[in-house]
Amino acid sequence: MWVDIAGCEAASFLPGLPSGRVLFTGSSKATEKSYEYPDWGMSVWTGLLFDQGLRLGKADTDGNKRATIGEALRYSQYYAR
Repeated sequence: MWVDIAGCEAASFLPGLPSGRVLFTGSSKATEKSYEYPDWGMSVWTGLLFDQGLRLGKADTDGNKRATIGEALRYSQYYAR
């Protein structure tokens, strides 16, 4: 299962997950805020990870015309800084 939280203090949800077999991604550490990008109408994290990275394929670093979850995570982590 993949659980993605795009909200303030997102990492604080990690300890409450029922299993260690979960891919958890979040837009912020437990002590951080998350932000929205008004032009996208969504959070910065969601926009970078799902819209830009996966849907538009901007995370495709190996040039095979498809972005993987790993590529999208690296892409969004880099640009969300």
